[in-house]
Amino acid sequence: DPESPINSVFLPWFLFNWIHESKPPGSTYFSETTIAGSFHSDHALSEDEEKLIMSAIQTPYSLCEVVELTPGVGMTLFDLLCRVKYDVIERSASQTLKKGEIIYCATTHLDGISSNIGTSPYALRPLAKRDILEFRKWMIDESGATELTADHLGEFEADIRSFYLDAVVAMFLPPQLMNTDKDP
Repeated sequence: DPESPINSVFLPWFLFNWIHESKPPGSTYFSETTIAGSFHSDHALSEDEEKLIMSAIQTPYSLCEVVELTPGVGMTLFDLLCRVKYDVIERSASQTLKKGEIIYCATTHLDGISSNIGTSPYALRPLAKRDILEFRKWMIDESGATELTADHLGEFEADIRSFYLDAVVAMFLPPQLMNTDKDP
């Protein structure tokens, strides 16, 4: 849907993360690449354009807590899955988010500058942090690692996306009233 707010994360994911099979012109074999990777190999780019595309390709999405905000300039994010802090340049999202909210985003790092190439339109409430930390523990158990890395985020990409989308759907469900016996 071209009008969907979720396009703010879908389109960057589709261009930079979605892997498809491509057969380059004049080639007899297929290769796996992203749309941005195909564009990169088919066009002459400036050095800065090439660096930007290469930094964005396969940048993993994660769940990040907003730690500090400077509206219109940027924010400090804490990646709840990898436990890394980023100072991110982000004009529009920094004007609408609140400290403590959790976003689903992909953060690129280029020449010492971090920015989000995809930022979710719906921030999760701070209460979601407990569920995210349980989800992180599951990822650690599944991977056998002691800490999660960007490679792990790529490995669990579909799980992270599903976790976020399920949490967003739950945010928009009407409240369920029940008695102390948990009966509706």
